[in-house]
Amino acid sequence: MEKNNKLSSHSKLTLSRRQFTTGLLGAVLFPGAIIEAAQTHTTALPQGLLASAAKDSTGQYALYIVKPDGSLKFRLELPGRAHHIAAHPDRPWLAVIARRPGTFLWVIDYQEERIISRQSAQSGQHFYGHGVFSPNGKNLVTTEHHIASGEGRVTVRDTQDNFIVKANHSSHGIGPHELHFMPYQKTLVIANGGILTHPDHGREKLNLDTMEPSLVYIDIDTGRMIERQTLPKKLRQLSIRHLDVNGFGQVWIGMQYQGDAWDSVPLVASHQMGQSIRLLYAPETINAAMKQYCGSVRFDQSGRYAAVSSPRGNMVTIWDAWQHKYLTRVHSEDGCGIAAQTDSGFLISSGVGKLTRVDLTQQKPLKEHTLSRHKNISWDNHLTPLT
Repeated sequence: MEKNNKLSSHSKLTLSRRQFTTGLLGAVLFPGAIIEAAQTHTTALPQGLLASAAKDSTGQYALYIVKPDGSLKFRLELPGRAHHIAAHPDRPWLAVIARRPGTFLWVIDYQEERIISRQSAQSGQHFYGHGVFSPNGKNLVTTEHHIASGEGRVTVRDTQDNFIVKANHSSHGIGPHELHFMPYQKTLVIANGGILTHPDHGREKLNLDTMEPSLVYIDIDTGRMIERQTLPKKLRQLSIRHLDVNGFGQVWIGMQYQGDAWDSVPLVASHQMGQSIRLLYAPETINAAMKQYCGSVRFDQSGRYAAVSSPRGNMVTIWDAWQHKYLTRVHSEDGCGIAAQTDSGFLISSGVGKLTRVDLTQQKPLKEHTLSRHKNISWDNHLTPLT
């Protein structure tokens, strides 16, 4: 095995509705507002390390591990651009996943300081940049593209048997991107962006007139589709790309519009299984400033507040997920990656090398507090907290 420097992992917890409604953080976002405490199904940031893919000033792609104070702990060169870093729930493993149309997948043990597995996408497929470990840690699941048919795939690898492929399910759509496990353990929710591409045409979008983005829930063991939701036909060019899930199965969605630049469309949505997708507008001036593009979505630790980044608009918007209400925004130049903090707030990474904190206990307007800036590093779109 090959020796490499340390990385790390995180764990995910969920609480019952009773625990959710009885706990209190005692912090306020605005005067009179109380945040009720709940550990969400999504990642919460301990006082530990962060992981992100990035590009340096020479054009080299790498994985970086960052200390709590924002200084760099470790750098690992990669064979190409990675997108999302997935952390195992209880082992010191990270999965580094290639951005579309890349084909590499590295799994790294940060305690033993070694790459434990180098995998590739299935033959005739490529990755879309996202993956997730199952809550029990037994599976690593990635979104992939079956090139010949154009169909989306959800590939399941066995973490207990050298990451061999054990299933290759349909995503029941085109262009699957981010995916998460629901609190129900065996159910996956998948954002099918609806955009058809082909490696022979680079990143050209080949089906803009016939797009059909969807939000799909499947059973991880069988691949059976449990539920599929689509958008109104007039919004068929609104690509469902990124999502997060809180402890009650509320899915928060960030979208990217492929239509005319002057169209005003909702860019954020929420969903609860058994219901229709609920489309949400920020105030018109904010919605326009988001420039039809959301780059990342994360709940805070309480599960009540969601942050949605818009790197093209140089902002991160903050929403009350319970009330389906826009609250405010924070300026972040080319800010995209988001991670939840343990003390009610978020960390944001940006394409200009900044790591910033947003504290939800502050009264508005919220402001970014710079943790560090690495001028020679351009952070990729996603930020992963580690224990």
